Amino acid sequence: MKLIARIIKPLLGISVLLVLLILATGWGALKLSLPKLDGSVQVEDLNHDVKIYRDDNGVPDIQSSDRASAFYALGFLHSQERFFQMDLLRRSASGELSELIGKSGLKIDRQRRLWLLRQQAKRQLDKLPPTQRELMSSYTSGVNAGLEGLQSRPFEYWILRTEPQKWKTEDSLLVIAAMYFDLQGHQAGREYMRGWIKENSNPEQTQFLFPTASDWDKPLSGYTPVPPSVPETAPEWWAQSEQGSHATASGMDEGMKGSNGWLIQRDGKAYLANDMHLGLSLPGIWYKAKLEYGEQNEQRQLTGVTLPGVPFMVSGYNGHVAWGLTNSYVDTFDWIKLPSSQNSFKEHNETLFVNHGKPEELTVRESEWGPAVYTPLGDMAMRWAIQLPDSLNLNFLDLDKALSVYDVVATANHSGIPAQNILVADSQGNIAWTLAGLLPDRTLKGIQDSFPIDTEQNIGWNSTPLAQEKYPAQINPVSGMIVSANNRMLFEQEGQYLGDGGADMGVRATAITSKLEQLTDVSSDTLYQVQLDNTAMLAQSWKVWLMRSLEHTKTHSELDIEHLQTLLEEWDGKADKDSVAYALLSTWRKNVYEKLFSGIDEQLSQQWPGAIYRRANPRWDATVQALMFNNKWVPGSYENWHLFTLDTLKRSWQEIGNGSMVWGDINKSHYGHPLANALPVVGNWLKVPSSPLSGDNNVIHVNLARFGASESFAISPSEGENALLSLPAGQSGHPLSHWWLNGFEDWVEGKAQLLQPGLKTHELILMAR
Repeated sequence: MKLIARIIKPLLGISVLLVLLILATGWGALKLSLPKLDGSVQVEDLNHDVKIYRDDNGVPDIQSSDRASAFYALGFLHSQERFFQMDLLRRSASGELSELIGKSGLKIDRQRRLWLLRQQAKRQLDKLPPTQRELMSSYTSGVNAGLEGLQSRPFEYWILRTEPQKWKTEDSLLVIAAMYFDLQGHQAGREYMRGWIKENSNPEQTQFLFPTASDWDKPLSGYTPVPPSVPETAPEWWAQSEQGSHATASGMDEGMKGSNGWLIQRDGKAYLANDMHLGLSLPGIWYKAKLEYGEQNEQRQLTGVTLPGVPFMVSGYNGHVAWGLTNSYVDTFDWIKLPSSQNSFKEHNETLFVNHGKPEELTVRESEWGPAVYTPLGDMAMRWAIQLPDSLNLNFLDLDKALSVYDVVATANHSGIPAQNILVADSQGNIAWTLAGLLPDRTLKGIQDSFPIDTEQNIGWNSTPLAQEKYPAQINPVSGMIVSANNRMLFEQEGQYLGDGGADMGVRATAITSKLEQLTDVSSDTLYQVQLDNTAMLAQSWKVWLMRSLEHTKTHSELDIEHLQTLLEEWDGKADKDSVAYALLSTWRKNVYEKLFSGIDEQLSQQWPGAIYRRANPRWDATVQALMFNNKWVPGSYENWHLFTLDTLKRSWQEIGNGSMVWGDINKSHYGHPLANALPVVGNWLKVPSSPLSGDNNVIHVNLARFGASESFAISPSEGENALLSLPAGQSGHPLSHWWLNGFEDWVEGKAQLLQPGLKTHELILMAR
């Protein structure tokens, strides 16, 4: 034994040394992949030298004598700080994700390779105006120079045991395409669910289950239609709807990809506030930057948020105008039912390469309307606005020269981005709203529907986008105010031309309008405080029903009715992190949805991803409330809706520990790097701290565990120096950087950050060879 011990002891020592050596080597490689902050770097393909100043928060101020060199520098910074993020975006759009992350990417690749977007991006790149192609080429050179300038590859590639691939010019168009998926990708599942319910319900039931408006709607123009009456009988599938496993209801907190945005005129000044709601991660989706450069004998500047991978300012300020975006939820997608005799497919195989795995063959079928797929509803083709000519372009670049809201409206309409509401304010006191991005021309005669369409019908829109002169716009309305919160902006004929791609019920729009009407002091600071408002109007409407059910019941063997009545009566009406009442209301609403719709959601989401009822009908709260108050379609195991309510309330009360939990115990920040969950122990280092959060999905302050405002922007263009722009994560995608989580604590606490960069603490010069 002593001999074995003498042998093992030095071996253990050697093993420990080897482990320490490996850790030291890994740490060293990690340190080497940090970007260079000071000094100078000689680079290829740069027109003129560029100075890059960074402040204490890592926000760059790029100063260049020409536009192309400025965007070269932006590409350089994007690459050094965020290359893995850019890589994920381009690959997720083209269906090449598994080539990077392995077999876990195959599910997405199988869906997205069907669109053949890399080929489309190459074609559209060739059609771009020369100035756009030249700028994209300069940006691409900057990206690759930045990647080559790192002393070690980004840490994610060490984990995945692969090398980063150079950026291609068309990749920037693929990043835009990735945002099409993020902001419009839900429409396929939404319309699939609507099609199934239409086939399994009578016309009156279908109309009731899919209302086109609710009492919450706040359109810019037009009148909301009267809500449909409640049919006497429920469809047959309704009785089975509560038999699901509730597996799909866990996504209730996933949020609605969209945003809040509003404009207000006061004392001759125009103000804009905008917070874009997206999934949260580390690093954050946006990269804050300021660019100053010469162009056509003028000095131009841009300050705001950029999307790594794309050479333009997504939301920002150019010294004259400021703009922000909200998801429009215009109907940009159609399912086309294919006849059984259809045989005109163009069919070929695509190879899905897998990092450290076997490649997989995918058969792609192309029809005249788009990719053709087999579904339980039959063979169908997918037609989507991304297929329109010029759906991917860089027209947004021209916002750098806009002097007024009129210039922005003229530029925005045919920008190659997913259709967005764009809200604009200028230094002259003007405000404006229009739609940015290419739209299908639904003014054409033919079937325009949010249900699957038969090929025998006269299908309305074709390969020609909506003409620019037909785009709606509002400039300086009499009210002096424009509000957009993913609600339908237009009704009646103009709204019908746009369709409804799953617009919000309008609760946030109503809440924002109410707050702005009460606002006496308008400034960037006061608008930022409105963005943090937690008034929960939707929960207040549910409280009315709960109080009625509690009053109706009087006594319950497992619930203290009087205590619950007092709890709800004393609630302040807000989604506050310290609120027990809101924790109960939110949990109860979730359980109501689960009990009614988890069965149908589970069945349909297995047929097509994202086919769930709350997407097919974002106004489901109003639909269920109509059933409850009219005592119709009572689930079979209950005598009335009050008993249903008390049963789900009992479960909800137990879930929150019989009142021992507050909303902040349920709603905690819980997001991180995409690879965090794949790394034992050290993965926690790649996540944000778990912090209790006020806010929710249907209040102005959209603030959830993994979803919320990806930025908060408030500005008057005539007072740009006082503008605010706050982000939920730091500038850097590197966990060793000072700017990895910089700003997160301020974000949680609601402390605003300035739009303009602060004092210069670092200076880097890119020198043209």
